[in-house]
Amino acid sequence: MILTINNLYRAGHISPYLEQVFLQVKELGTIGDWIGGSATPLLNLGAFIILLVSLNYQKVETQQAREEFQLTMAELHESRALAREQGNLIKQQKFETTFFNLLNIFFVKEKDAKTSHDSETAVGMLSIEHEEFFTGN
Repeated sequence: MILTINNLYRAGHISPYLEQVFLQVKELGTIGDWIGGSATPLLNLGAFIILLVSLNYQKVETQQAREEFQLTMAELHESRALAREQGNLIKQQKFETTFFNLLNIFFVKEKDAKTSHDSETAVGMLSIEHEEFFTGN
């Protein structure tokens, strides 16, 4: 660009006043180069500091995520243990329900056998079985 302006000046197309303006601009170019050269390391330093800060934030976030994951796993193990315990309680309740239903049937049959006058021997046998069942003899 400067060569083009210089050629235009020599050909007489540019006034001497504009030549002075262009020379001042030419001198400003060196000042701009100095400012650009000086600012680049400062901008690079700022970018590096921002990078370090962002890495620190990422490290903190990763650590928090890891702690949260460990808490989640602990809760999962605890809930699994509670589910097993509930399963065992349900099995025990089923057994007890069945057992007491069978006892109820047994006592109803025994009562029916006692009220029936036709089968006195059945009453005796049920009474003996009943006593043996509870005493373990």
